[in-house]
Amino acid sequence: QTLSASPNAGEHGSSRYRLEQQLAEQVFRPVDAQLEQHEHLREQIRERQRWKQAAEQCQQEVIASRKANTWGSLLASIAAPDSFSTMTQGRLRPLSLASHARAECSEDQLKEAQAKVSSIDADVLAQLLDLKSEARAIVARPWAALARIRTEFFRALAVGWAPVATELGGTVQADRKRASM
Repeated sequence: QTLSASPNAGEHGSSRYRLEQQLAEQVFRPVDAQLEQHEHLREQIRERQRWKQAAEQCQQEVIASRKANTWGSLLASIAAPDSFSTMTQGRLRPLSLASHARAECSEDQLKEAQAKVSSIDADVLAQLLDLKSEARAIVARPWAALARIRTEFFRALAVGWAPVATELGGTVQADRKRASM
């Protein structure tokens, strides 16, 4: 049992090598995986914000097109045919097919954006609830593994150094007996 980092020392490698391997497998990898899961969750929240902004923009476009539709149909119903044609030659024009198609496209985009936001919300909520239910275990597992690995490391060192300590202890006791005589 040595403190070298060699995988060849001792029966299954040195104590330090086993310590490093166990730390990597049982502490660092689970913590890294958890951090990756949190980063994925944050990315989903950022994506939700982008879709929410797109939905708000589409909603504004839909509102604007509906207002234009409302004013155009209101003017057409109120105005007489002669006065309406006079008005359309000036500033106001009836709603064209292109603007109607654009309004329908905006409504479709709005529905798509709202569906995407709803889908992301459901996914994020499910992940947050999973994290909440596993929060204690997520924190406790790496700490328990670290404590166990640390105990095994120092136990292995104690076994390796026990003969030396025993010999030193015997020498010290013998020196004390000689000094007291």
